[in-house]
Amino acid sequence: MSISGIILAIVVLGFLIFFHELGHFCVARVFGMGVKTFSLGFGPRLVGIKRGKTEYQIAAVPLGGYVSLVGQDPGEELPEGFTSKEEFSTRPTWQRFLVILAGPVFNALLAWFIYWGMFVANGQIILMPVAGAVQTGSPAAQAGVMPDDRFLSINGVAINTWGDIPDLVQTGGGAPLTVVLERQAKEITLTIKPLQQPGKSIFGEDITRWVIGVEYSGAYEQIPLGFFASASTGFVECANTTKLIVQSLVKLAQGAVPLDSVGGPISIVKLVSDQAAHGLSRVLMLAAFISVNLFLLNLLVDLGGYCVDSLGQIFHRFLDLL
Repeated sequence: MSISGIILAIVVLGFLIFFHELGHFCVARVFGMGVKTFSLGFGPRLVGIKRGKTEYQIAAVPLGGYVSLVGQDPGEELPEGFTSKEEFSTRPTWQRFLVILAGPVFNALLAWFIYWGMFVANGQIILMPVAGAVQTGSPAAQAGVMPDDRFLSINGVAINTWGDIPDLVQTGGGAPLTVVLERQAKEITLTIKPLQQPGKSIFGEDITRWVIGVEYSGAYEQIPLGFFASASTGFVECANTTKLIVQSLVKLAQGAVPLDSVGGPISIVKLVSDQAAHGLSRVLMLAAFISVNLFLLNLLVDLGGYCVDSLGQIFHRFLDLL
């Protein structure tokens, strides 16, 4: 990892954490709750400035951050300059819930904004359904598929992107496929009988799948998108990323994905540093992916902690009534 890559990674992580804490801060202030400290980073304070009653600071350890609310812990001594009306613990349950929820939601919004901006700037990349190398002796080779053939349909279903091909092959369950190709401006209809072979899922699991033996050619098309089309496409991309991460978490819980495959801050720094070598777009796409991760993980941790604390308070009140 280069020094510049490490610095860029710290900046990216710092911004993602800042945006998360900004969510807590903004909603707390909307409800008039007191904020003692808004810190980017943990540990000793490096620099800071006080505005109103709040101390804004940068701390020594950049991989983290926090917003310290007045009265966040029941029975906490009221800091100088704040009133009891500003305490977090005395607010209605729904207000405290929204303050905690705001951090993860801001991360989800940030991911959407990044995807949105990327689609506005670069349009949408479509992987064209054009055959590259055809494996010798494969079902496709035996049927007569040739490099540069464009797939038009499989079993009557139109093919728009390369990703449609493996999906339709799997859906067929090994039955012969009626495939329509375009070759030199002419349509050709072939019948291909898929072959089952072992492979790996995107999560590293051993699976068996149906294949026809055609590799992707690398052809793609860049389609410009307008402002609002980019917004909707960015939302879909954000939803797809969320779905993929949820599936990964489920696989992790099931033991299908080894725990040592989960990276920490150092792994993230390395990923950002590596992507920096390929340009700003790759870094931004990775930042959006990490932001969705932060959304889901903090949603589980923050809301889980809130529910535990709430149940604890209810239990103590119940004991007081006895």
